[in-house]
Amino acid sequence: AVTTIALSMHSIFAGLALGLGEWSQALALFIAIIAHKWSAALAIGIQLVEGGIGLWVQALWVTGFALVTPIGIAIGLGVSSANINKIAEGTVQTLAAGMLAFVGSVGSIGVGGVTKARASWGTKWLMFLAYVCGYATMVIISAIITFTGVHEAAH
Repeated sequence: AVTTIALSMHSIFAGLALGLGEWSQALALFIAIIAHKWSAALAIGIQLVEGGIGLWVQALWVTGFALVTPIGIAIGLGVSSANINKIAEGTVQTLAAGMLAFVGSVGSIGVGGVTKARASWGTKWLMFLAYVCGYATMVIISAIITFTGVHEAAH
């Protein structure tokens, strides 16, 4: 349930970012959302099945998760018609990214991740190294996009 709530919060912020964003960014944000929504849904599905809760409760959780992004988009569109400035848009996008990073960190290292895995220390270190490499890759891509001007050229 904790993962579902955390990923739902991320999804609502991602929807808000899409709803608040400019039309020129909408396709990129939409692709980003659908590119990882399936993996979040898979993680939620696995936790729900392993949790041993009833099928109807599982259906309610999954339905709620499926609806939060469109709700976020609708709220963002409503707010954007009120001419919210770029600081609000950037704040919402940052919150969405931060929520995803937090959920990924908690899942990879904490709850049910490296610290709980029934594996040897070598395997745990390998899992942790993969986690750090993933973050490093995200930072490097972000730096390249920022410092080469690719992001600004898209606007």
